[in-house]
Amino acid sequence: MHEELQGLGNSGYLEAYRFLGALSTALIRLDRGDEALAITEGGYNAALADPAMPLFQSVPLINAHAVSLGESDRFEDWEAASRIFLEQSIKLYGEDTMQVSSAYQHLAGALAKLQRYAEAIAAIERTVSIRRQLMSADDPGLAATLNYSGGIYLRSKHYDEALAHTEEALRIYEISHALESRGGIRALHQKARIHELRGEYQRAMEEMVRVLPFIGGEPDHFVGQQAAAPLLLHARLEHRAGRLPKDCAPLDRLLGLEPIRPEELIEARILAAACASQHGDRARAAELLATLPEALPEQELTQYTRALYQQLAQSPTSSAH
Repeated sequence: MHEELQGLGNSGYLEAYRFLGALSTALIRLDRGDEALAITEGGYNAALADPAMPLFQSVPLINAHAVSLGESDRFEDWEAASRIFLEQSIKLYGEDTMQVSSAYQHLAGALAKLQRYAEAIAAIERTVSIRRQLMSADDPGLAATLNYSGGIYLRSKHYDEALAHTEEALRIYEISHALESRGGIRALHQKARIHELRGEYQRAMEEMVRVLPFIGGEPDHFVGQQAAAPLLLHARLEHRAGRLPKDCAPLDRLLGLEPIRPEELIEARILAAACASQHGDRARAAELLATLPEALPEQELTQYTRALYQQLAQSPTSSAH
């Protein structure tokens, strides 16, 4: 494909790859990351294999593939592509530019997924610093950056910094009348998660009440498997408060999600078993526990859900491994 597109000339070549980049982005939002990866991989390999390719052609190809790698959970490859993207972007655009800030953000995301948090924080703070220079204080794009940096701090367990960045993002979304945008609602979800981790469960629920209408609603800001994380958070909060209904319907909604990440399905089954047990349906609880793998994921399960599993596994009627 690369050779065919080169025959279009520089302007046609770039337009074709802009279209392919837009297509891969759309596929990612539809949870079709493997298809997006197939689209971007050819251009990325061509960029690496051809040292004579002009930077204005190679850099967008590397960027598109870095995005696809991140969305496909290939985190080591994402880091490698992000470092190449950063190096080439500095050469093409200069140091303190939006394009370079995006490269630092890619790198921060990859490093956070690899649990190299100190490096991730350094990279995302470089992104924030550049964008504060280049963007107005009420730009929703700056809010999106701050929400992303808040997520990095959240994963690194720096909850005060995570909350500060996320609340600043929400203030910008509010003054720019974008609080109900995709970015604004996702920032509310992140704030709820931070409150949960800080043990502030009522405040977490207050934020989730604002998020719920945008899960499967109109507009829907959590398409496909993206709905799992907020629905799991809401289910945990409801279980803590003893408010899950007898039919455990919120958990049935989670269990019916397709696609859903394996670790999220495991958590949903544990919560569903806890709900069933809480309402006296021990047979249903045992049935759900029997579907779990022998070794639970080490990092992905929340501490609360892991504790629930241990309680259920010790039950006399449990069929857990």
